[in-house]
Amino acid sequence: MLKAHLEKIQEKIISISQIMKYYKYILTAVLLLLPLISFAAMINPIKYGSFLDIFKALTGFLKTFGGPVAIIMFLYGGFLYLTSGGSQEKVKMANQTMTWSAVGLGVIYIGSAFVSIICAFLETTSCPV
Repeated sequence: MLKAHLEKIQEKIISISQIMKYYKYILTAVLLLLPLISFAAMINPIKYGSFLDIFKALTGFLKTFGGPVAIIMFLYGGFLYLTSGGSQEKVKMANQTMTWSAVGLGVIYIGSAFVSIICAFLETTSCPV
């Protein structure tokens, strides 16, 4: 019984030593690559210089693509309402489609107004329209 217990301990010691061997390699690789990572921080990979520019780009994207999609979904909801044929289930689906597309359109334009308010608060000269 003691021999079996010692063999289990020996297996655990071997597995821990293997883990430590890989740990040393990983630590060495991280330490060697760390200067490359720190130099990479000096390069700006995106074309925006500030958070305000990012917000402007996002609101512009949402206005350009999200607005028409919301309007199309609103029209689709109207089409569903017209073709419901009196079915309560289809009328409910049409109402939900129209409601959520209106909510989406509102969120898009409220977000744009929010960015304009932030821009005015920060007193920048290039605010989105």
